[in-house]
Amino acid sequence: MLTYSGQVEHYNLAQRMLQRYPSVMGQEYAPYTYEMQSTQLSRTGRSGVSFGFSLFQEKGILPYPGGSFAPFYIYTNSIDIDTQLHFFDVCPVYVNYVDVRMNELFWNIM
Repeated sequence: MLTYSGQVEHYNLAQRMLQRYPSVMGQEYAPYTYEMQSTQLSRTGRSGVSFGFSLFQEKGILPYPGGSFAPFYIYTNSIDIDTQLHFFDVCPVYVNYVDVRMNELFWNIM
């Protein structure tokens, strides 16, 4: 579950990105232009929606109180085939790295 402060943080993160890199959103929104992706977990989808709302606020034709909005689509893959966002489950180099570090940490504590 994404908390209210987490939603606000993702919204503000997109605002800061737009201020720092104003040309990044040079084209109108289209699914093939700006691809959004999240994991299957609802928390990550809500993070993406908060971030995307901030990116596409005032860029669409749908009205909302105080402005307009461009609806967007977030692609979601099931966890068993999500190798980009769930790399920590499928990358043997990463898994080995973490296992070795955790083992070292365990033996240093003992």
